[in-house]
Amino acid sequence: MKNSINLNCNKKSWFGFVFGFILWFLLLCFLSSASFSGNNNNRLTFIANYANSFIFQDSTSHSISENEENRVTDSKHGVKQVENTTQLVSKHVLDSCAGQYIYVHDLPRRFNTDILKNCSSLCKWFDICKYISNLGLSPHAADFHGIFQNNISWFETNQFLLEVIFHNRMNNYKCLTNNSSLASIIYVPFYAGLDIGRYLWGFNTSIRDSASIELAKWVSEKPEWKFMGGRDHFFVAGRVSWDFLRQTDNDSHWGNKLMSLPESKNMTILIIESNPLAKTNPNFAIPYPTYFHPSSDNEVFQWQNKLRKMKKQYLFSFTGAPRPNIEHSIWIQIINQCLDSGNKCKFLNCIPGENKCDNPTYVIEIFQTSKFCLQPSEDEVKDGRVNIEKTLSRISEEEVTAMREEVVRLIPRIIYANPISRLETLEDAFDIAIGGVLDRVQKIRQEMEGGKSTES
Repeated sequence: MKNSINLNCNKKSWFGFVFGFILWFLLLCFLSSASFSGNNNNRLTFIANYANSFIFQDSTSHSISENEENRVTDSKHGVKQVENTTQLVSKHVLDSCAGQYIYVHDLPRRFNTDILKNCSSLCKWFDICKYISNLGLSPHAADFHGIFQNNISWFETNQFLLEVIFHNRMNNYKCLTNNSSLASIIYVPFYAGLDIGRYLWGFNTSIRDSASIELAKWVSEKPEWKFMGGRDHFFVAGRVSWDFLRQTDNDSHWGNKLMSLPESKNMTILIIESNPLAKTNPNFAIPYPTYFHPSSDNEVFQWQNKLRKMKKQYLFSFTGAPRPNIEHSIWIQIINQCLDSGNKCKFLNCIPGENKCDNPTYVIEIFQTSKFCLQPSEDEVKDGRVNIEKTLSRISEEEVTAMREEVVRLIPRIIYANPISRLETLEDAFDIAIGGVLDRVQKIRQEMEGGKSTES
């Protein structure tokens, strides 16, 4: 019996020794990592995740709710003891979503999904209804000429559906939380561009401003607003800033006053074309949606490799139409020079009735077979004395190759991945935008804690 007791005691002692050694080792690794400069995030995350799986043996889901958070503090003594131990390693290191949590406001449907119900009224010039399909990506593109590596990732995406695409991407974000107190930023899924798009022509300012004013009132009355006065909130606008910057209540003036509202001036606005002159409005440009929405890293790599190998048939190309109503427009000059250049330039005419410019196949085919693709600003004024062909011909092949490689490299950062999946090693436009908002709000938070002004 005595030997049995000694054996049991020895087993307990050895277990205590091994357990203590592992915790000591983890603490030593953490302290050693912290003493070095450079990128140690991966090392710390590995150590923390290993400790987390060893101690908790729990789920790795990153959508933490309030109940999950309380589970650690309200469980039995053994888990409480573990929590005290992991504080040595740091909770923020254990949680790969620390500093990245996003809370999504559950807006009344009139601010987003109900707007889509009357889709035929969303744009004056064409019916946008068919583009709402596939989570806003639109119907799959028909590959008439076999120019895509596959047509699964290619869609007839409309530029005005950015808000829908972004909202659906957010629904699949890895660090969502139902507990707003855990969130670093708060997303307001208001379809601002689709809302104003239906009222831009023939409606008074009261109608144009109605949803924006109601949204501002709704969000500013929520408890989440009071913590930072809305400075940790953001929303997406799928039209240019000029459509939201009206300063007066004159019915003849363009757009609504969404970006002129006091509440909007506190929020971060992600918009397809920002206005740097609107200094009181924290609006930042993000890419237009493209036709390419990959579901995996491999689809991106395949497309990049194809573009690198493509032979360029034309020196330059232009896709557009004359703008006779715009004085001093440079478009007609470019079209004329393109036509005069013979087989050096390819012109895709976007006049009404042709319908080729709305088809991804024709547009991508021309762009991928041209060394240079021209897309000037509509209101750009030039004297017309520059010869495009001669200017571009003077650029060496080495420079052209380097510029092309830079464009190919940027592809992941200017596309929006398919909302039903996630890219593994690449960051798309959504990821870049979210990272920018997180960084911006963190700086504002630090300034507020330090008593500094938070003027945008």
